[in-house]
Amino acid sequence: FIDAFFEKHEVYHNLDLCRILNIPIVSKRTFFAIGEDDERFASEWLKEHKLSGKPLVGLHPGSHPRYHKRRWSAERFGALASLLAERGFAVVVFGSLEEIDLFHQISEVEPSSVSAMGLGFKRSAAILRRCIGLVANDSGFMHMAYTLGVRVLGLFGPTSENHHGPLGT
Repeated sequence: FIDAFFEKHEVYHNLDLCRILNIPIVSKRTFFAIGEDDERFASEWLKEHKLSGKPLVGLHPGSHPRYHKRRWSAERFGALASLLAERGFAVVVFGSLEEIDLFHQISEVEPSSVSAMGLGFKRSAAILRRCIGLVANDSGFMHMAYTLGVRVLGLFGPTSENHHGPLGT
């Protein structure tokens, strides 16, 4: 029974609960609305950081603090940022202000990386939506990227990607 539980994605468990409670399911697709103010902020932020028109790849090196041992290391994210920069991509690092040390570790390896740390969820989402892809640890940010239609490479430690991973391929 326990193995079967983890074969099913968490989203489908929640939809099952809605069915039990007779809550109509309008769509199985997740969505995230971004307001005009946040869209304007993202456009100005990209101009300010000289990123307008550049191919952007986002990195999210953080995760919930209790899952810090599941994280891919900041040094590895830094090495990835260097590879991306060598290939002409601009690298934007997302996260909370509590994770700013992860950005500093990445920027030591790849100084061209740009911090979008601590901007808040909606402003970050507006910037993320302009990225061609996101590489992230198993986190809510990874799910937001999927919801926004951004390609996601999710990095998982000892957990079930079938149960917690993004819904797409």
